[in-house]
Amino acid sequence: MNRVAYPHDRARAVWLDDYIERVITHDFTEQGHRIRQPELLRGWLRGYASATASATTFAKIGASLDPGEPTGPTKKTSIAYRDVLSSLYQLDQVDAWSPSRKLLSRVALAPKHILADPALAARLLGLNAVKLMSATGPATNNRDRTRLGDFFEALVALSLQTYAAANDAKLSHFRDNDGRHEIDFVIHRGDAEAVGIEVKLKSAITDQDFRHLLWVKESLPDQIVELVIINTGTHAYRRQDGVAVIPLALLTA
Repeated sequence: MNRVAYPHDRARAVWLDDYIERVITHDFTEQGHRIRQPELLRGWLRGYASATASATTFAKIGASLDPGEPTGPTKKTSIAYRDVLSSLYQLDQVDAWSPSRKLLSRVALAPKHILADPALAARLLGLNAVKLMSATGPATNNRDRTRLGDFFEALVALSLQTYAAANDAKLSHFRDNDGRHEIDFVIHRGDAEAVGIEVKLKSAITDQDFRHLLWVKESLPDQIVELVIINTGTHAYRRQDGVAVIPLALLTA
């Protein structure tokens, strides 16, 4: 099969490579943090990109590296990387939500890792539009499909962060310790009203897709005021059970 031609593929790759290089060799120095081993930071960035939309630990991110060094960065170095990248607005992590004493003992408190732009994560991992979009086909590689889902969730997070900030609210996520229940995103104002949001890389929504949303609504009926699924469809609508289905394209319009 011939390669599908995507315009400006080459130019986009060069621009992203230059941007990443500038962050490593110039922006860190401007923040007073000299990088003695650029490849170690580059490898850490790849590890962070690989952890997109997950709540893995920084220790595991560091342990996944193979930048040509016998060991990855120390925990202290990893934290320094995180702090500088956050100050440069390159990281947009989503903290865990602790809604109430009723659920507090079940809550996992690790943040979700998200780079400021999923295009940076894709480039760090050597993924282009052709490879990512081929993950939607019938002979999909499960790993590529998962990557595409993670990047889609990261793109959703960018829009939700914007809307939350404009309404003096905060974007969080929820996951219990045993992994039985997970809510992709929660928009809330402190301990007051909250909106539960699931993200689905699909256009057709089924009852199975929002079982976790219904669980959190049943657990916190006075706090959860809206349930939303963000998908790849073309029309927004509300199901008979009250769950709102909204295409991502409408959020970013």
